[in-house]
Amino acid sequence: MIEQTPLGFIEWNKQREIISWNPAATTIFGYAKEEALGRTTDFLFDDNKSFLLQQVENDLFLFGKDFTGTAENITRDGTVIICEWNDTPLFDNAMNVVGAASFVEDVTDRVNLETRIKQQAYFDPLTGLPNRHRLMEELNRVVALAQRKQSYCSLLFIDLDHFKEINDTRGHHYGDLALTLFAQRLRKIIRTEEAVARLGGDEFVVLLENLSREEEPARLRISQVAEKIIDAAREPFIIKDEKFRISCSIGIVLFNDASCDGDAILQQADKALYTIKREGKSNYYFHNQKLPSELQTQTALLEQLRDKSKSKSFLPYYQPILDTRSNLISGLQVFLRWKNPNNELITASEIITLLESGSMIVDISIAVLEQICQQIDLWRGQGIWRDDQQVYFTLSLREMEHPSFTATVESLLKKYAINPHNLIFNIHTETLPKIHNPLTLQINSLRALGIGFVVDNVGYQSLPIQKLREFEVDTIRISHKLMAECPYMESSWNLVKGLIELAKSVGLKCIAPCVEDPEIQHLLLDTGCPLLQGNLLAPPSPATAITRMLIERTLISEEESTI
Repeated sequence: MIEQTPLGFIEWNKQREIISWNPAATTIFGYAKEEALGRTTDFLFDDNKSFLLQQVENDLFLFGKDFTGTAENITRDGTVIICEWNDTPLFDNAMNVVGAASFVEDVTDRVNLETRIKQQAYFDPLTGLPNRHRLMEELNRVVALAQRKQSYCSLLFIDLDHFKEINDTRGHHYGDLALTLFAQRLRKIIRTEEAVARLGGDEFVVLLENLSREEEPARLRISQVAEKIIDAAREPFIIKDEKFRISCSIGIVLFNDASCDGDAILQQADKALYTIKREGKSNYYFHNQKLPSELQTQTALLEQLRDKSKSKSFLPYYQPILDTRSNLISGLQVFLRWKNPNNELITASEIITLLESGSMIVDISIAVLEQICQQIDLWRGQGIWRDDQQVYFTLSLREMEHPSFTATVESLLKKYAINPHNLIFNIHTETLPKIHNPLTLQINSLRALGIGFVVDNVGYQSLPIQKLREFEVDTIRISHKLMAECPYMESSWNLVKGLIELAKSVGLKCIAPCVEDPEIQHLLLDTGCPLLQGNLLAPPSPATAITRMLIERTLISEEESTI
């Protein structure tokens, strides 16, 4: 059995001289049996690890106990491997220890795999810093430490300002290099015994512990560290011989007890970070610091929005898009409304900056998209929804950057059996230059479902027609600002006419929004603009009002078809 086992078998006496050596031991260590017999086991170990052998000998020979453990060993060609040793003492008839037998297994691959798995689970692959999972473990330890020692500790939530400009202008490779450089600078500032982590994107966290038992000295030390971090971020970043300048904002939480858990502390730091970014960036801010009245109002509003981001307090209002050839409702543009705690309807334009300041816009969009799917399903059941009608929904970069957005949309379409062609996503012209490879993959995934795209706000800013062709859209929407200027600026009207003609010439459909004036409506009809939208036709309305319009249009269409 010993000769055939895949485990190395080594028998040795009390002088540690090898007296038995099986073929598997030769496979593991590379030494033939005749090369190993008579030698002490020292040659299998690094000289610097001899103290481990003494520990094994004590357990085996003094106490007669089995020993199991892993050790670094050296093969015949000098390779360092990791082996698991199971050592058993050997006794004579008088129960005196006379030697030991060892079964040895090479576990190098297993240990390396476990190390890689642990590295992936706990560390950010880009910067090498601990990730969110590892941070939360460390944060919970620090919270317990603060409570036990009654000493102030702190969490600093760091967000890079203007970082997206590097990504947008040079691509994600440059952005990754900037993040790596900042992580290196951060690691130099913070003591090695304290935690530095990357949460994801351009967000980092620093944990400071054992600052002081008194609040003011603790605040002073934190402020000194925060200023060093801000100074480090302000230093130019040299990437491939190009110089880039960014800065950072820091939200700070100070704690000396366990009144809040790790998740609550991280949320408090996030709030403090949001406050300082709204106030002017490139600075730091302590949670619960006195807020100016305007910021107090904004922060309170943000809290309300966060609390309600997944609820139905966010409502879709619909504005019909008229097909000028059939005089039927071709589609519905969605406008976001928020019913605040006072039961007042707030338009998205009043809160959009706050909504897009964090990931809550994604939760809101998903909640509203589900309401839209439910409504289409209801209209379809009432027999007033045509399969060639479409709903237009505006996307920000936040949704496109969210890794699970496409899968969520797909599940909603399946849940309500909605034809993907019924859904059109609007993307603003100013967003197009910011779309790089990862976002293109997300957009292509949405297209693969059958969802269409419209480029919005065309005409007010320069946008080469080739860019529209690259983005593969079949419809554009003219800029709201440009349309609003048409009644009193001839140059704007001429530009609108030119856009309509250009769209026709390259095979694009064109939506003219903001139709508020009867004269402009007639002029647009004269140009042959295929799709019109505006308050003159119908304002953004709740689903109940749209239902009436769809019923009326369906009846008119049926009457016309019988004439």
